[in-house]
Amino acid sequence: MKKPKLLNFLLFFAGLLTAQLSFSQTDYTSQITNPSFETGDYTGWTWTGWTGGWQTVNNDGDATKDGTYIAGHWNSSIEDIECSQVLSALPNGYYKITALASVSTNRSSNQRLFVTTASGTKSMLYGASDNTAYSAANLAILGATETYSFGGYAESTAENGPFYKLSVVNQVTDSTLTLGFRFSGNSTTLGYDFSYSSKGDVGFFKFDNFTLTEVSSLATLDAITLSEGALDSTFDSNTFTYTASLPVGTETVTPSVVLSVEGTTVTGLDAVDVSSGSGTSTITVTALDGTTTQVYTINYTVLELSNDATLSDLTVSVGTLSPAFDPADTIYTVLLPIGTATVTATATVNDILSTVTGDGEVTLDHGRGTSAIVVTAEDGTTKSYLINYDFAYITNPSFETADTTGWSFTGADSYVWIGVNSDGDATKDGTYICGIWNSAIGDVELSQTLTGIPDGKYMITADLMGSSNSTTSRLTTQRLFAGGSSMLFGADTAYSAENLAILGATEVYSFGGYTETQSDTGPFRTLSVTVSVTADTLKMGVRTNGSASTLGYTFSNLTAGDGYGWFKVDNFTMTYIGIPDKLQQVNDQDITYSVIDGKLIVKNTDSFVVYNLQGMKVADVRDNSGNGVALRSGIYIVKAIDRTFKVLVNK
Repeated sequence: MKKPKLLNFLLFFAGLLTAQLSFSQTDYTSQITNPSFETGDYTGWTWTGWTGGWQTVNNDGDATKDGTYIAGHWNSSIEDIECSQVLSALPNGYYKITALASVSTNRSSNQRLFVTTASGTKSMLYGASDNTAYSAANLAILGATETYSFGGYAESTAENGPFYKLSVVNQVTDSTLTLGFRFSGNSTTLGYDFSYSSKGDVGFFKFDNFTLTEVSSLATLDAITLSEGALDSTFDSNTFTYTASLPVGTETVTPSVVLSVEGTTVTGLDAVDVSSGSGTSTITVTALDGTTTQVYTINYTVLELSNDATLSDLTVSVGTLSPAFDPADTIYTVLLPIGTATVTATATVNDILSTVTGDGEVTLDHGRGTSAIVVTAEDGTTKSYLINYDFAYITNPSFETADTTGWSFTGADSYVWIGVNSDGDATKDGTYICGIWNSAIGDVELSQTLTGIPDGKYMITADLMGSSNSTTSRLTTQRLFAGGSSMLFGADTAYSAENLAILGATEVYSFGGYTETQSDTGPFRTLSVTVSVTADTLKMGVRTNGSASTLGYTFSNLTAGDGYGWFKVDNFTMTYIGIPDKLQQVNDQDITYSVIDGKLIVKNTDSFVVYNLQGMKVADVRDNSGNGVALRSGIYIVKAIDRTFKVLVNK
């Protein structure tokens, strides 16, 4: 027969209600009179066995108590005492009773929460099972009348807390139960022996905050722990599915639980094989009513060794990383103030399980040094990071101030373009480049004079764009220079003998060997010059000469268009590469000389004259500043005061 729609609805609603209540608990704490003693006295409670001492309600409990007041008992020698309350008219079922208690050092006797029903008396002792007060003889006396368990708490060094929760579950079959605390001391008449303690007031304790909950159909847990690893999220009694990450190499894992209700049954606590890398525990809790169940599921994953060998951060104590730190970038440069002696690199690993070596303090040698940092992942994977340190000799070396701060132009007044812009291709460094352009170019220099430079050999580099105007060559004498040395952009075949003779009279030159491309934006090619500094000053930069030169340069091979000699430049560097050449002494006098990178430097004389082997004068220095003169390779005769000596220049 077909059921009416209303009946179907009622049955469906009843099913929902049953499902909702299947894991419910009903709070009956209101049935207890004065459960936390907030009346300030023992209203509702009955004491038996007490003959004297302190048992008044007061507020001498720490922050773990409930509300304002606590209860307790003290006497110089304590009898067998009970503080209890009888409840009636309760629905039959299983009830969980809890209360707070605190026992101080060497006062443990048998302080316990107890619940008596028609089913018998159950109790929970305050301490752990190995508490000295719980001798086999004492437990035998207690066990004759009560079914006991242990709270597992340690004694407190203070007499006002902390308070810990005890709980007992008992079945009500006649609507009545008695709850409270029982305890004994040295005046016991039941045969207990507490002679382990020298305290005459053994048995003294404090208690508070009774609760009463009907839990017949409660099938939950209060906690789940694992023999290996841990749950990935905080446990909640009403959350029933979890994941757990287990340590690398875990073969088996066993769950353990804390019951919400003593006496409920649990299955699924066996060891789980996770040797394959995963596994599952299915934990079933059956309530005291024998029918209500709840399943908790834990899905396990065994972690693999991490291969993360990256850094999450890299910092230095002085200067700034260039480029800015990125875990994927492994090579950095840090320019330091001249004179810096040490710098410290601090590396932070991305994975806490990885290790790092090579960071820490670096002692600099003439401003140079490196931090070679190696990160080793948990699985042995490595990744290296390198920081190169050098003094910041050059101001604004890549023009990233977007102007020519630190630099000076000569010979380019009123040119169509002179300055800094971003019009360089991908071979430039950073955002900006510097340069000039004009229809007719004369003798132009972009330079910077560096001071305070320690004596030594240095390499200066710069990235120069080969001159063109997208159609024809504009290559003239564009060159990087430092001191009396220079490097021309092109190959030696790109320059006439006449022009090189003019250049060689004042500079010791070399060739970059590059061919210019038909582009206005690049590519930029690296030129380099090596010079020695012996007087703490160095002038360096870029020079060019064009059709408007007044120095005698001619460029008859350039016949089309204009702008001969224009250039773009970027990314100057200066690096210490060695100690300066030793000065050679002339006879036994104070006059000394050195030949460094084709430059003759004579010291301790105001003037000197240089002749070639044909007797021609090639240099006449009347006001010797010590900066020297640039000479071509060869043998020269030098006269200084009354000394004449031969010098070999071989570059």
